[in-house]
Order: sequence, then structure tokens, then C-alpha cells
Amino acid sequence: MQHELLFILVSVLAAFLHGAFGFGFPLLSTPWLLLGFDLTVAKLALLTLPLILAALWVGIRIRKKIDMETYRGMLRAALWVISIAILLDALRRMLLV
Repeated sequence: MQHELLFILVSVLAAFLHGAFGFGFPLLSTPWLLLGFDLTVAKLALLTLPLILAALWVGIRIRKKIDMETYRGMLRAALWVISIAILLDALRRMLLV
């Protein structure tokens, strides 16, 4: 429970300061997250959350400007790319170990 609370507090504080000054989310949150997590988890958390939020924001905005069939095709293609990337990464990790 302490790790989750640390992650939430650090993310909210860093996001607030990023919104107020326009920079600094990774600069502020990385050292603080390293207090409770190892480097791999901190990097993954800092990369995943902004990318997912940005993709959702773009998807919501673009959905109203194109027809639904084109949107579904783009979404299907993106999901295939993501799944292939995950499989390739898993294969790379298995071969390196």
C-alpha cells in the first residue's frame, strides 16, 4: 500500500508542477519514485502513463473528425503493432536470458 500511495502522491505533485511551469514531470518524479521502486519500474511508469493519456486524448479528438470505419481500422492496426512489439520484446528477453 505504501508504494501505491508514494506513486500517486509523486505523480500528482509532479503533474501539478508540470502544469504550473510547463516542464519537469520526469525531472521531478523520477528521483522520488526511485525511493520506493527500482529503476525499471520507475521508467515504465513514467513512460506508460503519459503515452496512454496522450493516445486517449488524440483518439477522442480524432474520432469526431473521421468516419467510424476508418477509426476502427486505425485502432485495429495500432493494436496489432502493439501486440507484435510486446511479443518481440518477450522473445528478445527470452533469448538474452
